[in-house]
Amino acid sequence: MILLRDTFCEKGIFGTLRSDDDQRLFYTLERAYLRPDGEYKPKIPSGAYQCERGVHRLSHGSAFETFEVQGVYGHWGLLFHAGNRNEDSNGCILIGETRISNVMIGRSRVAFLAFMDLLKNARVFSLNVVGG
Repeated sequence: MILLRDTFCEKGIFGTLRSDDDQRLFYTLERAYLRPDGEYKPKIPSGAYQCERGVHRLSHGSAFETFEVQGVYGHWGLLFHAGNRNEDSNGCILIGETRISNVMIGRSRVAFLAFMDLLKNARVFSLNVVGG
């Protein structure tokens, strides 16, 4: 899969999750971190990563099955999960069916379930992150 980022602003890092043949699957949102140079950046830099299935827990909820992005220098626990706004991510990749301007993504729970169904037979998958 390809995570193609297109917008970097105080409301988040927005992009699309695409299939390897470049079809848009989902909209994405990651938390935006303001750097000393005035740029907004995500925790996950551009590059190639493996994402591994596992059971995880967010600080505010029950355990659930998802994929974790492996090998991000200085970080761990970077998951794919439901959420709509910048504040819903601590560097994780939020999945949505819609994008509301550069403010939020929508229908996230439905999109997350579809994402997990798409990968129902996968233990790992490759993610190529472009932008950021």
